[in-house]
Amino acid sequence: MSKLKLFLFFLFFLALAADCILIFKNMEEYRAYTKTLLVPILLITIFLESANTRHRHSKILVNLAFFFCFLGDFFLLGDDDSSNFIMGLGSFLIAHLLFIFFFYRLKPFTPRYRVFIITAFFSILAYIVFLLALVWINAGRQGLQLPVTVYALALGFMFLCAVFTVNNRSIKRLAQNYFIPG
Repeated sequence: MSKLKLFLFFLFFLALAADCILIFKNMEEYRAYTKTLLVPILLITIFLESANTRHRHSKILVNLAFFFCFLGDFFLLGDDDSSNFIMGLGSFLIAHLLFIFFFYRLKPFTPRYRVFIITAFFSILAYIVFLLALVWINAGRQGLQLPVTVYALALGFMFLCAVFTVNNRSIKRLAQNYFIPG
């Protein structure tokens, strides 16, 4: 691992740890610095890692997706205003749609894997229903049940597409180490 990559890895986890500490200590006013550092560090790392790739369209999709993740983080900093929450949710929704397209380009669904797809689909759907049940009352109080449900379904479908990339032999390691955990 080059010194620059090691530095970026260290910087990312330092910003992540600082952000988690600020969350734990309820010091939201300082998270504007830590939270908004995470995605730019990832973008720089991806740019450097993919500098020699021939997959230009995939690189554009991923960079655009992370840009919308950055916008989502930025909007959610002002989460006391419901319009910021909707803008953040919308930004993350666009990012997840771009990631869905990216993952699907890597490994489209095929009938050969229908048992895998159906099993993964229902497992992910059960998880989404469980999470929605946890937030349903609070989302209803704020009139956000529909946007939160749409976002949860998009997130679940993105996860399904990410999980399915494990069936592409050439990117199986990437899928296991990065796409699925991410």
